[in-house]
Amino acid sequence: MRLDDLKRWHLGFSRSTPQKINLIETGPDYDQKTVAADNDKFIWGIPAGGAVAV
Repeated sequence: MRLDDLKRWHLGFSRSTPQKINLIETGPDYDQKTVAADNDKFIWGIPAGGAVAV
């Protein structure tokens, strides 16, 4: 499943329990991260300057 699929289906995500907590950063933006589907940073859009008409 891809992040854009989760956004289209209005499903957010939460990180699950890590295998070894002592090997990763901990805190609300790391091992406890949860993102709602309506968050505007859920997936990043293509910048207007990066779009090329074909």
